[in-house]
Amino acid sequence: MRDVTSTPPLVLVVAAALAAGCPAVRPLPVGVRTAGPQPVFVTRVGASESARAVPPVAPARFVAPAPEVRAVTSWTVDLRPYLLPPIDQSGRSTCNSFAATALMEFLVGRATGTTPDFSENWNYYVGRTETLDTPYLRNMYAGQDGLAGFLAVEAYERSGPVAEADWPYEARSPMQLGERGCRESDGAAIPDECFTGKPPGGVEPLGYRLRMEFVPRETIGSFLVAEQRPVVLNIYAYDVWDDSGAMVRMPTASEAAACADRGVGCTGHTVLLVGWDESTRTFLFRNSIGASWGDGGYGTLTERFVLEHCEACYWLEQLDRLDVEDRAFVEKAAQGVSGVLVEGS
Repeated sequence: MRDVTSTPPLVLVVAAALAAGCPAVRPLPVGVRTAGPQPVFVTRVGASESARAVPPVAPARFVAPAPEVRAVTSWTVDLRPYLLPPIDQSGRSTCNSFAATALMEFLVGRATGTTPDFSENWNYYVGRTETLDTPYLRNMYAGQDGLAGFLAVEAYERSGPVAEADWPYEARSPMQLGERGCRESDGAAIPDECFTGKPPGGVEPLGYRLRMEFVPRETIGSFLVAEQRPVVLNIYAYDVWDDSGAMVRMPTASEAAACADRGVGCTGHTVLLVGWDESTRTFLFRNSIGASWGDGGYGTLTERFVLEHCEACYWLEQLDRLDVEDRAFVEKAAQGVSGVLVEGS
């Protein structure tokens, strides 16, 4: 395995090594979906405001899977009634914006007594054009279609949402459509708008903003109980599922190793955690592949999966070998993130 102490900063290490948390053989940053089969999940139907500072994180280790948890019949926390039915991201790398936008819709809806519908396109556009505001981040995501979940949430710190009706979701990006200037063969740096599209003329964001709150993975369950607010999280999606149709299961030790060592059988994904069952230590999450999937578009994950299989978990064991920028990015990418509406929204 490559010694990261002898390599450039994570701009190159992660952009050349952290493929949604996998090691040096996968040249994609957190939040970028890999090529190959789409991830498939099978489900069983079934506190006070914190500072923005990123909490300390604990290393995660890949171990043999635990036994399946039993079905959840009554959730300790279930925030689904406050959200619109999930829709399909249609193969674009926008799961990050789907999770962040559902969070923003929840916050505004609870505050106003409405059920708002905001534009994922707008969030992805702002995330790509405004949150990647340092050479480090620009280099990390240069030419890559995707975004870490925490950056998609940060986009709502920087800009209010736009109504879905003002910029309806587009199933294919200019890059996917092969538009002029958006093909890799065009020979120039690929513009962000090739991934995000261009906002329609006259679109104006609404006045709502949020303030981000990072939530350590080991406290997400208690956060959901105390705060009653969803949490955005980047996870690994493994290309395996339980044939019995039970739920998203833990990967085996060999499956986890194949992902971590060779980048095989997994891809990055962003989900919104919207429920928690204290008795079974199980999370309810909102997916972004439509309401026909799972339980009306929702699935379940064990607490152990959340603790051990975040996209940046591999790098948590190497924090002492990373430089300041690398470490800061990994610590953020490994956390859940929620938010509160700021005063004046």
